[in-house]
Amino acid sequence: MTLDLREDWADVLRRRAAFADTLRVYRNVVEAWGDWRPPATLALDWSAARCQAVWAAGNPLLGQAPPPTVSAPDIEDLVGVALDTVASVRGDRDGDKLRRFARAWDAGTLTPDDLWPTKGRLGSEKLETTTSLPPEVLGFLVAVCAPPVLAAYLEQVRTHFTGVTWTAAGCPFCGAPPGFSDLLDDGRRRVTCHLCAGSWTVAGNCCVYCGTTQARDIVRLEPEQREDGYSIAACRRCRAYVKELDRRARWDGRSALAEDWGSPHLDLVAKRMGYWRGVPSLIDVTARR
Repeated sequence: MTLDLREDWADVLRRRAAFADTLRVYRNVVEAWGDWRPPATLALDWSAARCQAVWAAGNPLLGQAPPPTVSAPDIEDLVGVALDTVASVRGDRDGDKLRRFARAWDAGTLTPDDLWPTKGRLGSEKLETTTSLPPEVLGFLVAVCAPPVLAAYLEQVRTHFTGVTWTAAGCPFCGAPPGFSDLLDDGRRRVTCHLCAGSWTVAGNCCVYCGTTQARDIVRLEPEQREDGYSIAACRRCRAYVKELDRRARWDGRSALAEDWGSPHLDLVAKRMGYWRGVPSLIDVTARR
C-alpha cells in the first residue's frame, strides 16, 4: 500500500487558495509519502481470529503485534522530510533539539521503533528524553514519519475488522488518537486515524476521546464564516475535539487527512476556545513556546 495523497492534496489546495502560504509546508511531505515504497515483507499477516481476539479484549493490534520490520535506511527519506518540515515551521526554536535527534538517529540510539504510537503517547519515551522536544513537536514529527509505514504494515489485517464492535478510545489498529470524523451517507459516523489510515465507526452522539454520550457534554464549534459540511465536534467533559465533515453535504470532499491538513482555521477556532486534540495540528506546532 502506498499512501499517496497527491491528487487529494492538489484539490484541497485549489479550494483553499487563501491558505496556500500556510499549507506549503506539507508539499514535501505529500511527495515523500507518494514516492515511498514499503519493503516486500512489511505487512502484518495475522489471521482474522487472532486479530479479533485482540480487539475483543479492547486492545489495538500494534500493541500486541511485533513492530513493523523496517530499518533506518528504509525510512531515511521520511525522517528527513519530517525534520525539515518541523524546522521550517519552528524556525530556530528547536534547532539544537532537532540536531540531537539527527545525531541519535545516525548513531542508532534512536530507531524506527521509537517512531510508532504507543498507549497514551506518540513515539517512545526514549524519543522524548533523547531530544527534549516539546510534546506537540514530537507528535507532529511522528505523524509525518509513521503513516506510510503503518498504513502498509496494517493493510492486510484491515479486512478482518468487518463486523467488529469497537468502543475503546483510540485506533483499533495502531492505538493512536482519533484524527478526523466523517458523517456518511447512511448516517453512520466514521473516525479515521492519521497515523495508520485505519477507520472505525462510533455512535453519532459520543465524544471520540472519552466516550461520553451526555448531550450536555457534546458541543459543535463553527468559525464565523460557516462552510457547508465542515464543523468541529468538541467535548466539554474532556475538552478534546475532532474536526468533522458531513459527506452528505460535501459529497466531493477528499480523504480525511487531506481535509484535516487543509482546514487549519478550524483548529484555530478550537484552540482559542481551550480545546485540544490528540494528534498535533500545524497550529499546535507553530504556536510560540
